[in-house]
Order: sequence, then C-alpha cells, then structure tokens
Amino acid sequence: MSAIDPRIASAIQNRLKGIREWMAEDAPYSTADQRHLDSNAPERAYWHFGYVTALSDILKLAEQFSSLKHHNGDT
Repeated sequence: MSAIDPRIASAIQNRLKGIREWMAEDAPYSTADQRHLDSNAPERAYWHFGYVTALSDILKLAEQFSSLKHHNGDT
C-alpha cells in the first residue's frame, strides 16, 4: 500500500481543523450526546450522510491530485 500524498493529507487536515473549530464553537454538545448511535434517530441518518460525503470528498481529492500528478509528469 502506498503512502497518502502529503498534499491530500494536508487538505484533509485543514478540513478537519475547520470542522473541529466549528464544532467546538457551535455544537460542543455533539461530542457528549452521541445521538448518532441511537437506532432510528435522525442524527444517525445525518451521521451516515456526512460520512458518505466525507469519503466522497477524499476520493475526489485523490483523483484531483492524481490527475495533476499525471498531467505534470510526476512519478
């Protein structure tokens, strides 16, 4: 397995930082409530939606950097 491209890792870390800052300011209760663990809770559906969105974002980032790498002739 190859290592993650440092540019992708940096982009992900920047997104994480922004989300963590938002959560700390606007939704500090979310780390304690954990309602996404309750069966049939709306929070569970939103959690899964967010997770799918995050995975899609990561794949898009990887594709963008791979395309740039290929276009620039990097190996």
